[in-house]
Amino acid sequence: MTSGVKRTSGWSTCGRNKGRRTALTLMWGTIAFLAVTGIILRDRIWAGYLAWELRSIELIVLEDLEPNQEGDGPSTDTLRALTREGGPKWVRGGLGGRGDVWVGDLALDRKRSRVYVGVGGEAGHQVMAVDSTGRALFRIDTGRTSDFTVDEETGNLWSLHDEWGGDPETLVHDPDGKLVARHDWSGGAIAYNRFDRSIWIVGEEVRKVSSQGREMARGPGLGGRWPDVASTHHDGSVWVVCCSWSGAGSSVLRIPPEGEPMAHIAIEPDCLALSERSGTVWLATRDRYVAMTPEGAVLSEAPRDSRGLIHKLIAP
Repeated sequence: MTSGVKRTSGWSTCGRNKGRRTALTLMWGTIAFLAVTGIILRDRIWAGYLAWELRSIELIVLEDLEPNQEGDGPSTDTLRALTREGGPKWVRGGLGGRGDVWVGDLALDRKRSRVYVGVGGEAGHQVMAVDSTGRALFRIDTGRTSDFTVDEETGNLWSLHDEWGGDPETLVHDPDGKLVARHDWSGGAIAYNRFDRSIWIVGEEVRKVSSQGREMARGPGLGGRWPDVASTHHDGSVWVVCCSWSGAGSSVLRIPPEGEPMAHIAIEPDCLALSERSGTVWLATRDRYVAMTPEGAVLSEAPRDSRGLIHKLIAP
């Protein structure tokens, strides 16, 4: 009888140990599963956070705070993200040479919550990618460019070289910074249009090309210098800013998909941007920001908190 009791006790102890081992196995298995799941979801969680940060930004402004100062000294080219209330969300300075106007490039990749900005000077121009918190990601050697834009479907960056020096070409880099194509087009401004996945190039001529590099349409140039172009995704039209060579002022016009320019708008901005969220057309002058409807009616005006030269404007 005694031996029977001992055998029963031994089986009971063995069962308890087996239960503990099973519980520990389940616990560590659960921890490992959660860890692996966390690693897999980390990129998605971070991407969601960056998208949330981008939605809190109303305007992204690239400006030279002291455009008339040249020579040695710290750079005054500055990238500023502004909230809906007009205050700064984050600022990155020191982007270009002092008094150097060659930076002037800015593009937004909405799908990846990424901003591309020109850095360096005339001698050594690069494109820097930053996320929607202002954190630098990487740089691409592009040479001196006049403007660039992002194909939102592929994430490819199209960098446009100007018409007055250097190689007249357009470079295409993938989202990792690898060069994937070259095209024999040059100009002063470039914009992507999601309506038909076309690329608009404005300079001595106005070109509309496909995202695969096929020319779709061509027309005469608008004249002047430092043109700026932005697209309206819902109907395929584009808005263009062009400054006169004589310094007499700038003009704004809207080009519908058919290609016939509409009447000029009586505001003289340095640059413009179109908001995808609201459809608002933003114009930046030397002393104020102007919000307009797509039909050209003024919605509001707000004074700028600096008097620097605005190179480029983006409305996320």
